[in-house]
Amino acid sequence: MRKKRIPVLLYHRVLPSETKLGISAAVFEKQIAYLKDSGYIFMDSKLLSEWFAGGLDYFQKYVLLTFDDAWADNLFFASPVLEKFSARAILAVCSSFVNSDSMQRRDAGSFKIEDDRESLGKAVRREDKSQFLSWEELLKMKNSGLWDIQSHGTTHLGAYANLRKIRGFYPSEWHWTMDFALGEAPFPGAPRAEFRGILSAPVRRLAPELKEKLKGAKNNGERKKICKYFKSPLISAESDGEFETRVKNDLISSRKELGEKLESDAKCLIWPWGHFSEKSEKIAVDCGFEMIFTTERKMLSPGMSPLRIPRIAAPSSLEKLKSKLNRSFLLF
Repeated sequence: MRKKRIPVLLYHRVLPSETKLGISAAVFEKQIAYLKDSGYIFMDSKLLSEWFAGGLDYFQKYVLLTFDDAWADNLFFASPVLEKFSARAILAVCSSFVNSDSMQRRDAGSFKIEDDRESLGKAVRREDKSQFLSWEELLKMKNSGLWDIQSHGTTHLGAYANLRKIRGFYPSEWHWTMDFALGEAPFPGAPRAEFRGILSAPVRRLAPELKEKLKGAKNNGERKKICKYFKSPLISAESDGEFETRVKNDLISSRKELGEKLESDAKCLIWPWGHFSEKSEKIAVDCGFEMIFTTERKMLSPGMSPLRIPRIAAPSSLEKLKSKLNRSFLLF
């Protein structure tokens, strides 16, 4: 018999119907039922820590469910399924997304579902956070025993990583982090390119001369050529020292807020966007995080570092989940 790998599944939303970020509640229930019937033990951070310390049976079948961002639908559509099958999950809370309204919605009927992308944009701009959980709701979830509350940082913003792959230009192409990435409101011709979570590297923004050229371009074809051949398209917006201080303050603030609001001693960090660097990883450890999750797409195996726990995006069907598990989890 060989040691088992652990599937660490990544979810965002659970909704009546599938969306880009959301799995349907019916499929979610089928997946959890299958895992339960197949003999998996649902982990939380305490069991995971024991597993890393060698205190659990490496030949047992374990699974860990993780949910990013703290969407309100997790309470209404995921919680009943977890309760039905006696399952637990880690909920990674991004502090800046928490609904500041003092509310505790009664049931799914009191929750109006809105579009993923629009909701993220409104939350980032602090216009409307109704799609996300309030502190009162988070406390209710923690006290239910179903949810293990951990950190997703304080911010979820992204900055330009590079301009090698242009997906399009504003306004036909828009992303909810573009305002921050640009350092201003998006202008016609602003590129939607590869963004990187700002806890991973110092912020870089478009060079002023590049912005002027993009604004003056006649069409998107011309803009693509400008981006392709511009010598130094991105400039630093902060020093390495400023980056380190910002990341430290972000992570300390996250742990402190979770402790004050929910009495949770968050020892797990789930990187926003899944992005990190050796420097940000060291800062996270210095801030007290003992287990850190990435989005590297593979199973967790004995011998892996607790600072780089891989996760697999939960597929949109039971059949796809079975396929992933059958291909990947069996042998170490």
